[in-house]
Amino acid sequence: MALPNDVALMLSSAGISTTLTGDALVTAIRSAIADRRGYLGELTVTEIGFRVELVSPTMMEFEGRTPEFALAWVLIFLMGETGEIGIGGVAV
Repeated sequence: MALPNDVALMLSSAGISTTLTGDALVTAIRSAIADRRGYLGELTVTEIGFRVELVSPTMMEFEGRTPEFALAWVLIFLMGETGEIGIGGVAV
């Protein structure tokens, strides 16, 4: 499944190749999360897709239709928190 343009653009701005798929994309997103000092809990299957828990720097859960989507939302959140996108932190 191809990522939506807005998600693909955010991943690209984090230095992730938009041509990656499957496990390679998951590994690249996990690496980018770690680069931003994010620590993940379990990736679990739910009724609607996948859920991943961000354990640090703040405890939150993110969901997506695919593992790539769930992890991408974590990365986008961390990019907002570090000031890489927007003008400040992401309001939760």
